[in-house]
Amino acid sequence: GTVIFRRYHAAAPADEIARRISAFVATETEPEIEGPVIIRHAADLPVGLSPHMKPLIEWHFANGN
Repeated sequence: GTVIFRRYHAAAPADEIARRISAFVATETEPEIEGPVIIRHAADLPVGLSPHMKPLIEWHFANGN
């Protein structure tokens, strides 16, 4: 199948970006997400991750910055 995604690079630290996302989600009456997930390296995968995400995360960290 085909996967479309976008990578974002931000100057702010991950924890600050997560705080901003959480604040935004809190204002939504019907949020599409529960909140942000910070993944700091390819081995740092969250529980319940969709199977198609693991190779994308590995690719990101292998080809990242």
